[in-house]
Parts: sequence; structure tokens; C-alpha cells
Amino acid sequence: MTLVCEDIALPENRVTLSDRVDSNGIACAHTHHDLAPTAAARWVQRMSEGEEILRAAGAQEVWSGPRIGMPSGRGGHEMTLQHPSQQLWSRA
Repeated sequence: MTLVCEDIALPENRVTLSDRVDSNGIACAHTHHDLAPTAAARWVQRMSEGEEILRAAGAQEVWSGPRIGMPSGRGGHEMTLQHPSQQLWSRA
């Protein structure tokens, strides 16, 4: 089981330019993201509730992995594999 939910915005969470550059000499993005303690507690609560729901529905075994971040939108891996002329996003 996994849980996907919105996070609470924190002023410390940000995107900055990295010292690293890509093959075109453009600075790479660096993301910094922390999870508020209350948001982490809600995640644990929701996972517990989800397990209860699955067991009530007849699941004999319920498992989940660790809490991890998930990419948002349609960015990330699929866009980096495409030639810029084929990318559908970030084009005017």
C-alpha cells in the first residue's frame, strides 16, 4: 500500500540553482524539501487507516514501503529521455 497526498508548504522548501551544469552549460535545479512533523504524523495516521480499510475489506496481508517523495506533474524521467523537439511540456 502507498499513500499519495498533498503536503503543507514550508518556507524552507525551495528550488535553487545547483553549481552543477548540464551538457549545455545550464545550471541544474536543486530541490530542498522537508516534511513538517504534523504532516509526517498525518501520513502515519492515514497509512494506519488505509490498513484498517484493507483488512475490513478482507485483506489477509497488508504491507507498505517507507515514506518516499514522489515526482509531481509530468516531469522527471520521461521528459529527460525525449529530444526537446518531441517534448510536450514547457513549450509555448
